[in-house]
Amino acid sequence: MPDGAQEKHEDMYMMPDFHYEKKYWIFCDGTPHDKPDVIERDKKQRQALINKGEFPIVFYYKDNWDDVVSKWPNVFKKVK
Repeated sequence: MPDGAQEKHEDMYMMPDFHYEKKYWIFCDGTPHDKPDVIERDKKQRQALINKGEFPIVFYYKDNWDDVVSKWPNVFKKVK
């Protein structure tokens, strides 16, 4: 389970949907993220996370979510 949800990132103007260990930031992007200005903003914000050594994980509504989960086995573990 995530460690938190809908919390503002401490030093950036963004509110990821979930986070794990305040290091892995989960974004569930729907249709508003198809707009060119939002795409550009998202790119800058997520690059800023990477520059800090943190990890943005994006679930885009058109993506296969199983593929996204499988790329991050250290974050998404099966719950028994």
